[in-house]
Amino acid sequence: VSTPQQPEGDVHVRECCAESIMMLAATEAGRMALWKVNAPELLRKGYEYELAPGVCRALEAAAEHFITHQNEDGMGILDGSEETKDGAGEA
Repeated sequence: VSTPQQPEGDVHVRECCAESIMMLAATEAGRMALWKVNAPELLRKGYEYELAPGVCRALEAAAEHFITHQNEDGMGILDGSEETKDGAGEA
């Protein structure tokens, strides 16, 4: 995932990492582990600087898992107003 200090790098590696996070977020145990390390906030910050479409799609899918399951997981509060890179709002 990109950061303001290092927005470049191997897109394939970032995409694989984002897809791995997405897969973890799809499971209850994975989401719980990710919540414990504040992953939703860290992913949001990284998403701000990400330009690669594949990475963005995987991060958006991971965020959707957090949003969809936040009440049943009993973790965090996400408002569901994240905006995708194409400008469409996520709910």
